[in-house]
Amino acid sequence: MALFLPVLVLIPVSVLLIWLIVRRTLAPVDDLRRAIEGKDGGNMAPVPSGMLPRELRPIARSVNHLLTRLQSAFDVEREFTANSAHELRTPIAGALAQTQMLIAELDGPRKRRAQQIETSLVNLGHTAEKLLQLARAEAGIGAGAGNVDLARVLELVVTDFERSDPVSRRLRFHREAGASLNGSYSEDAFAIVLRNLIENAVLHGDKAEPVDIRLEKGGVVRIINGAALLSPGRTGGNPQTLRTWQHRFSRFRPWIVDRRALAAADECRLRGAFARHGPG
Repeated sequence: MALFLPVLVLIPVSVLLIWLIVRRTLAPVDDLRRAIEGKDGGNMAPVPSGMLPRELRPIARSVNHLLTRLQSAFDVEREFTANSAHELRTPIAGALAQTQMLIAELDGPRKRRAQQIETSLVNLGHTAEKLLQLARAEAGIGAGAGNVDLARVLELVVTDFERSDPVSRRLRFHREAGASLNGSYSEDAFAIVLRNLIENAVLHGDKAEPVDIRLEKGGVVRIINGAALLSPGRTGGNPQTLRTWQHRFSRFRPWIVDRRALAAADECRLRGAFARHGPG
């Protein structure tokens, strides 16, 4: 029995030492995994390889080469989008001016057809402007140099919409007492996001109901518009429905949208637009 006691003590000690050695040996692998896992469209910085073991450095170099190629592809895509939108501005503006002059010279059915062309050109101009704004936003203008008051930007955007449509007066802005909205974001990028959300609410919401824009405590912005009631049976009980609405360029049928769901989708879009830059 005395001979087995040292063995019984040695076995767990050996297992513990082996576990510690293996854990220490594999720690660089785990560090490399976390570094690669943290990469996305907003973080394409090279993976640090100076502190890695010699065996893992070729993997880090290969990953960095891949990130460099992806960054180049993203830059080409953004540059193409920005250049296309910018080059479209001038011909669209020229065609719109010529169409408006033609409208002034026509009457009857021909004038109505020319007015339809004018509407199409205006919509095309708005689309080109959205593409240019998208390229600017994805080029990295979201982060700002310091903490700014974004509530002031929200009020200015709402005022601008009210001035552009003084007749309908559908927008209703509510600021909760003590509510503030601050963050290290670009005011220009934040205004782009707000304009897009408010424009979608005005264009695609129920024209007979107002659009409520609320600034609540905790920096929460809600944009709520009227629409048909949500029917769980028509959505098939799919929990991915709301997540799908958060995707860029997503479209949804009017009969599956309600005020609360659309408000939640807009709130998620607003938060997600700047999530990569950290909390405000």
